[in-house]
Amino acid sequence: MAAFTASEIFESIVSTVSALGGFGLGYLVDYIGAWAIEAYLLYELQAHARSLVHHLSDMASEEAASQVRRELEARGFRVVSVRVRTVVPGRYHGDAIVLPPCGMDPLAADMLADEAVYALRRMGVDLTVHVDLSGRLSRRE
Repeated sequence: MAAFTASEIFESIVSTVSALGGFGLGYLVDYIGAWAIEAYLLYELQAHARSLVHHLSDMASEEAASQVRRELEARGFRVVSVRVRTVVPGRYHGDAIVLPPCGMDPLAADMLADEAVYALRRMGVDLTVHVDLSGRLSRRE
């Protein structure tokens, strides 16, 4: 509603300047003003379309993905990939592929991954962590 009101204000300013410009320049002011109003309306339409796509899609915020990365990297993992989507606002679901530090026992790596999963679950992120012990999954980079 505010965007529509702003376009109406622009239109009234163009009409006022056109009236002040007089007969000789009125058509030119109307022409330039019409292009300015059209550009503003197209800009607002694009902004609202992006907002609508963001609200209708399940894209997670960059903050949620970086929170997952920080939690995994704090435990010594090298993060290969993170995919997180929004279930409802404030709740996220996804998966991650990580590489453990060199020489880490597979059982210890699995326990650290479970620890990260539980910590993230308390923050509203339901995550599945794939610990890539062979390095095969990391070749997808």
